[in-house]
Amino acid sequence: GVILYDAMGKRSLIELPSTGMLRSEVLTLDEERLLVVSDQQLTAVDTATGQKLWVVQLGLKANYGHRTFPVISNSSKTVYVWRLHAGEAQVVAIEMETGNVSDVLVKDGRKGIFSSPVISPDEKHLAYMVDDDPWRKCGYWRIISTEDHSLKHIVDVRPEVTTASFSPDSQSFWLRS
Repeated sequence: GVILYDAMGKRSLIELPSTGMLRSEVLTLDEERLLVVSDQQLTAVDTATGQKLWVVQLGLKANYGHRTFPVISNSSKTVYVWRLHAGEAQVVAIEMETGNVSDVLVKDGRKGIFSSPVISPDEKHLAYMVDDDPWRKCGYWRIISTEDHSLKHIVDVRPEVTTASFSPDSQSFWLRS
């Protein structure tokens, strides 16, 4: 399995089953929870006790190149992450306290996931990158409303490898390649 170790507290925090590859870890802003993404699942861990709080199945495999890094809202109440469900890629909103999926923001028939979602500071917009033809070396970012899931903007990018963020006031979407 995979053991996460708290070097500052000099203790093992949690051991996860060997489901393949550990993808990422993200500490919540309040430092009370650690979110761990393995190939198949997202696990929330209490940083004080090492106890698993909840597990959400993602259905992702490392060999497909999925970008599964979770994104935590500024309020630390919601986590946004990709999952494969019923044959489609989805960006879901998960309640931090319970691990319940509270909303499915994106449903996409492509099985490839090309970026972690990006949430605006005011949580009114979500952006994600897709690429219909990876051989073209370009892609595009879609920006949607989190309230009604409507498409607000499409931004074509070349080269396809970019990082993105919203401005602190949520009024601009910044790209860097």
